[in-house]
Amino acid sequence: MDVAELSRSRHDEPTSEYYIIYAEIPDVPVRSFLPAEIVEVIPFTNKSVSEIFKLDPASPFARQSTKTVQICNERVHKDGTTVMDGEAAACTTSLESLQTVLQSPLLLGPHNAASLKAVVTDPRLQCCSDFTGKVVEVRLEADEQRRHAICHSLMYPSAVYLCHYVPHGRLYSVTLKPSNADDQQLVQAVGICHMDTRGWHPLHLAFLNLRTTPGHGEACHWLLKGSIAFVNGA
Repeated sequence: MDVAELSRSRHDEPTSEYYIIYAEIPDVPVRSFLPAEIVEVIPFTNKSVSEIFKLDPASPFARQSTKTVQICNERVHKDGTTVMDGEAAACTTSLESLQTVLQSPLLLGPHNAASLKAVVTDPRLQCCSDFTGKVVEVRLEADEQRRHAICHSLMYPSAVYLCHYVPHGRLYSVTLKPSNADDQQLVQAVGICHMDTRGWHPLHLAFLNLRTTPGHGEACHWLLKGSIAFVNGA
């Protein structure tokens, strides 16, 4: 789907158009969170990647892991803000820290943690192949007035998630009917539209794809493998 189509369909009107979702996602190994008591004694540093987890520094996995350390230690500030104006973020390295972040008002504002709603894209759309389907329904899960946070899985020997709240976003659940006649089961894709791009870098891939510039129109993308969206239900 063109990255602008989600917002053009925000009136929740089904369409007869067929769209392709191409998931060019590298093969990511399955990893679990480490227990909190272990995370507390293992420094979250590049040194740990090579000396504790024993990764070859020249391997792609190690290089991506050191990039994760850099993102979490440099782009996410101690007060929870990031380099992007108005964005709040946190890196979580254990299930306990993820729960703490989702319960705090940092990302989702004041809320009842028990009322949080999680939305994810169907696993059948998270493999490394093309998917062609017809849009059956578009549902607005959250808008600019309803806080929502996106958690992305980052490469590291154990599970690490970067969770962030980006202002001026709209979150959508899109129901799709596969064009393959042998597969009639409906699937759900989750997409987010960034309605204000004025603070984005002029060379951001969204502008190159849309042939536009910061502040001119919204930018939308799918949430695919390794991403979870949480909506403030309060």
